[in-house]
Amino acid sequence: MGKLLQEFILLLFGYVFVLLLSGGFFIVNNFRNLYREEDCTVISIKEWKEIQVKNSSLKKEREILKIENLKLEKLNHDIAEDLKYYNGQGRDLE
Repeated sequence: MGKLLQEFILLLFGYVFVLLLSGGFFIVNNFRNLYREEDCTVISIKEWKEIQVKNSSLKKEREILKIENLKLEKLNHDIAEDLKYYNGQGRDLE
């Protein structure tokens, strides 16, 4: 009975030791993550509004560029069609 009690107490101490050790690692990692300065970015409301204005103007410019790109693609397609037509007429003359 004494040996069984001794083994139980050793097992209990081992279990508590493992729990304390893993809990210590958990606490240290949490504090390390809490106090990282690179994770905290604080900007003023004025800076945030400026960023929003720049973002909206960039979105508008992007839409304008998409429209211009579509116009250029259409022009390129029209030129290719004209070249096919003129090349076809040149072959007809020969």
